[in-house]
Amino acid sequence: RTLRQEVLQNRKRYLNTDSDSEMLMQLFADSLQQLMGPSSDESITEERFFDLLCQATDELFSLAEGSISAVSLIKDRGLLAMRDPHGIRPLVMGERVSATGRKEYIFASEDTMFYMLGFTLVRDIDPGEIVYINQAGQLFAKRLRVETFNPCIFEYVYFSRPDAMMNNISVYRARLRMGENLGKRWKQVYGDKRPDVIIPAPSTSNTMALAMARELGVNYSEGLHKNPFIGRTFIMANQEERRQSVRFKLVPQRLEIMNKVVMIVDDSIVRGTTSREIVAMVRNFGAKEVYFASACPPVVKPCFYGVDIPTSGELLAATYDLEASRQYLGVEILFYQQLEDLIEAVTRKGKHHIDSPCHACLGGPYIQRNAV
Repeated sequence: RTLRQEVLQNRKRYLNTDSDSEMLMQLFADSLQQLMGPSSDESITEERFFDLLCQATDELFSLAEGSISAVSLIKDRGLLAMRDPHGIRPLVMGERVSATGRKEYIFASEDTMFYMLGFTLVRDIDPGEIVYINQAGQLFAKRLRVETFNPCIFEYVYFSRPDAMMNNISVYRARLRMGENLGKRWKQVYGDKRPDVIIPAPSTSNTMALAMARELGVNYSEGLHKNPFIGRTFIMANQEERRQSVRFKLVPQRLEIMNKVVMIVDDSIVRGTTSREIVAMVRNFGAKEVYFASACPPVVKPCFYGVDIPTSGELLAATYDLEASRQYLGVEILFYQQLEDLIEAVTRKGKHHIDSPCHACLGGPYIQRNAV
């Protein structure tokens, strides 16, 4: 709200939508316009223009705390990319050589489409960095601020495709390690107790469930078939819509479930609506017992950095303790990943230089602009 007031009242600019991106664009554009003054575009060299871009971006970083991973076209000038000083959201750069021999560039939140478009991954945009490419193909880059590097841990748990590389970390390998750590912790807590089969709640958790099954020496089965034409229930508008969509999205395979002790592995539990419906499905198809393992620790706080995690009152783990959550889901055992095991799974490999992943939604501190 404060930034909206800055745009509307102090900057005297109009907002057409409630989009954060439009608000950031207006703030940036106004700062750049004031820095340029009465000078015409033609009279400003590329080096001077990049310096003005840096000043406008740094002012934006001062005004807008939180996550920014933005790409913008500047009319008659070029392409601009920026990432906030803590690197909360991912931003990567790729390049390819055109038929005329000219370098072309691409920016995206992950590199998963680069190969099919003929691009190769160059690198992550550093936290606090601005990259500008003019119409002649010249690349300018500068890191404006150096603060703690705190990328969102939920990107690795849920949002990103498994074939993505972010912050020099393979999402696929990180998820394998999540499942491995979950299996190791299960053995510490439950000893030799095992389910008959481990079934993922597809499809983000497939990799995690496979690694956990391997760690426990238990059969892995894709006993829930996913309908590819139904979207993610996590971002649907209301509980009833999410509940109904689970029925359309997942079809249990009776032969993989009937008369078995089934462990369902999911990437996370947010509201609990989807998890509860999945458990009911598996029971209806004849499971003797149902365990539920989450590769992510309890989600207990909302996110203010670009993820649609709801208010605390809508979060299962913020509303109920472990036993009440178990009863709500209707399972014999509810098992969560430990926070230290999740962080270890994400940061174990890779030259990532991560100080600490942002895990505010899991009970950690919210990233502040004065962090050092």
